[in-house]
Amino acid sequence: MSEVLRARVREQFGRVPQEYTLSASHSDASMLERMCTLLELNARQRVLDVATGSGHTAMAAARYVSHVAALDVTIEMLQETRANAAARNLSNLSVVLGDALALPFLPASFDVVTCRIAPHHFSDLNAALREAARVLQPGGMFYVLDCSAPDDPDALSFIDEIEKLRDPSHVAVYPPKRWQSALTAADFTIKKISLLPRRYDLFSWLDRARSSERARHLIFRKIARRTPHLAEIFPAILDGPAPFLQSFFVEIVAMRE
Repeated sequence: MSEVLRARVREQFGRVPQEYTLSASHSDASMLERMCTLLELNARQRVLDVATGSGHTAMAAARYVSHVAALDVTIEMLQETRANAAARNLSNLSVVLGDALALPFLPASFDVVTCRIAPHHFSDLNAALREAARVLQPGGMFYVLDCSAPDDPDALSFIDEIEKLRDPSHVAVYPPKRWQSALTAADFTIKKISLLPRRYDLFSWLDRARSSERARHLIFRKIARRTPHLAEIFPAILDGPAPFLQSFFVEIVAMRE
C-alpha cells in the first residue's frame, strides 16, 4: 500500500472505530455464521483475519479455532478489536499491526485467511492475494466478502463513483470475473463465488464514513438521476425517513493450491 493511501485509510478509519463495532453490515451475525460454516472451521486451525477493522470476523472465527491473528493497518481499529475481544472473553485472539500487501508472517503460517468488506481499499488486489496465498498452507482456505457489482461496465462505474464520494480511501469495486482471474493468478482454486444482495441504509452508511454534506448531496443526486438500466440493477428509495440503495456483495471461498 502506498504511503499516501495508507495515511488516507488510517485517517478515515482511525477516527471512527466504534462506528464499525456497531455497523450492521460488519456485525451481521447470520453472515458471520455463514462464513464459519462455509469454511468448516475447527479447533485445530490457525486463522488470519486481514483488515480486521473492529474485529467482527476475527471474533466469529475465534469461537471455533485454535487461534486468530487479527491484522489491520490502523492502530485505533486494533485497539477496538482488542477491547471487543476482551469483552467477549476471547483469549485466543491477538491483534497485529500490518499491511495486507506485506503480511508480517512466515509462509504457510495459517490454515485459513479471511478478509471481509476491505479489499476495495487495497491499492493492489493482485499483491494482496499473493500475500494471502503465501501465508496459507497448501490446501488452506481463503474467504472474501466485499462490495461488488455485476460484470457490467455501467454498473461498476456507478457504484465505484458512489463509493469514492462516500469514502476517499476507496480504491475499486471488483466484479466476479475480476476476482476469478486474480485468484487463479495467485494459485487459488475457487470453491464458491456468489453475488449477494446488499442493502445500503444510506443515512447510517454515510454517517459511518463521516461523509461531507457535498458528498451526500452528490450521492443522492447520482442515485436519483441513474438510468433505467442502472435503476433495474440498483433499486433505491430516496424519500422518507429510511432511504436505501440496493447493491451487492461478492462472497468467495477459495483453496490455496
